Amino acid sequence: MRVRVGHRQLQVLRLLAAHRLLTTLQVQALAFETCARRTCEICLQRLHQRGWVVQAEPLHGGPGGGRSGYVYALAADGAEVLSAVAGVPIADIPTVAGPEVLAPRFVNHQLAVNRCLLAVPAACRTHPRAVLHAWTADSHARVRYRVGRTWRTVHPDAVAELEVHGHRRWLYLEVDRGTAELRRYRLKLRRYGRFYLSGSWQHEYTQFPEIRIVTAHRPRVRRMLAEVATAVHSFNPAERAALKAALVVAVTWEPAFLANPDAAVWTPIVAGERRAPLLGHGRDGGSASFVANATPT
Repeated sequence: MRVRVGHRQLQVLRLLAAHRLLTTLQVQALAFETCARRTCEICLQRLHQRGWVVQAEPLHGGPGGGRSGYVYALAADGAEVLSAVAGVPIADIPTVAGPEVLAPRFVNHQLAVNRCLLAVPAACRTHPRAVLHAWTADSHARVRYRVGRTWRTVHPDAVAELEVHGHRRWLYLEVDRGTAELRRYRLKLRRYGRFYLSGSWQHEYTQFPEIRIVTAHRPRVRRMLAEVATAVHSFNPAERAALKAALVVAVTWEPAFLANPDAAVWTPIVAGERRAPLLGHGRDGGSASFVANATPT
């Protein structure tokens, strides 16, 4: 396939392949930060006219209220272009057939994941010695590992890889819109716990990822912390001790995370009613010795 693709257009196609769905404002923040919004809109409209992206109706409300512009996803033709021009395997590129398949629940969750991911580079910009190396979302964040003859999976909503003061760090991001049962997070923490105890994570990371759970509903913060505690205490004593020494789990209210991403990403925040972190104590630069925290109320 021989097609002419502008640098900005290719960048937008790559972003949609990585993040599945993006609003106009999110595309502008990622690819057109130094340009006027109109420049971003023209690029997106041209991609839509060529049939490379799907354009869904704009969303209303959300953090800050107002309208965030149209929602965009990669069309099949756009995936073919990206595969031909950039060499991305076509099987690794998520596409949608049309705007009618973008159910509000799916759209709202994925855009919330992207909002939180955008807070990570914002935090990095405030730290002269912090660098964001990579971030992936949705299906790209799935990690499969083997225990004996059995394959198991952990599937965070997103993964971010950073370097802070010369130390590599990874974050697993979980985003809660308030529609899932709380026990789901207990089960997820058990899966993360089993992944850590398996030792297979060392093939992927030099340090086990810190887990950040961001919820849109403030009253769920304490209840999620209780589910985290239940998950850890469901392991046997030896496993529990190993997890308490290694897992870093934070639960944060979404508006607080977005308003102060620096604190949400970097700083241990102890729940207001607790005098110590929920499951452990302390953390320094690159070590993973502190466990579980929450936004103060």
